[in-house]
Amino acid sequence: MLEHFALPSVDALCGLDLDTCASGCNDIIVDGRKVSGTAQRLARGRALHHGTLLFDSDPSLIAGVLGVDPQKFRAKRA
Repeated sequence: MLEHFALPSVDALCGLDLDTCASGCNDIIVDGRKVSGTAQRLARGRALHHGTLLFDSDPSLIAGVLGVDPQKFRAKRA
């Protein structure tokens, strides 16, 4: 189901000549790095979908704000 909801974002990012794809159950990947996480809820025949889009971000700042071990973000950096 992610592909259905993520397709407009993936298409827009591809339109910027970025190597973009939907991945797993809730991620959008650009150049091998996660830039978006999404979530869906299906109830009473309706879907609620929401997501984020990360750009121009400092991974050390994000790790501090989220209270996540910075090593988790370092491991994702190339």
